[in-house]
Amino acid sequence: MVRLLSLLVVAVLGLLALVVDAAQAQMAGEDSAVGDVITVQFRPVGAIFDARSGPAGEDPSGSVNWFDRGFEARGPVTCLAVTGNRATIGFENQGTFIEGFTGGLLLVEDNGMPGAGRDNVTLELVPDPPSTCPPNDVVYAALDTITSGELTVHDATATPTSKDQCKNGGWKTFGVFKNQGDCVSFVATGGKNPPSGP
Repeated sequence: MVRLLSLLVVAVLGLLALVVDAAQAQMAGEDSAVGDVITVQFRPVGAIFDARSGPAGEDPSGSVNWFDRGFEARGPVTCLAVTGNRATIGFENQGTFIEGFTGGLLLVEDNGMPGAGRDNVTLELVPDPPSTCPPNDVVYAALDTITSGELTVHDATATPTSKDQCKNGGWKTFGVFKNQGDCVSFVATGGKNPPSGP
């Protein structure tokens, strides 16, 4: 009986390991944009968001919450477009009612860690919840640069093209490298030295 119980425990632990591996592989194969940031401390203005999708934007999920004094835009994610270190997150606006604007686009840029003084985020309200997100080609203003917090953009199909993209925690945004050295090695060999995994 003890032997049977031991075999059952080993089998369950093996199954759990497979489930964890599958979850990690799915996350590595996902596009995502996640953050909890403030842009203007004295007002304050900021955003809390967690958006995920397949590498081509399929099956988007998550939520967005943008706050600006008495104004709040929030709701479920309806689309996600990620290219490199930039993302556009579309959502259904269920926050403060502004007539004619039931949708929103949160546009974010991840320039590595630390985020304060480097990363950017801005909001655009749109008439309807978007089903397809346009690429993020925003030219950010000074008030769009985050003053505290951190955001991370992960492009499932992106790889670094310079060693600088690996520095200051930039290697983490690619989701496939174990550390900065792994990322630098990938760039130095022109991709011939494959990532060893997160």
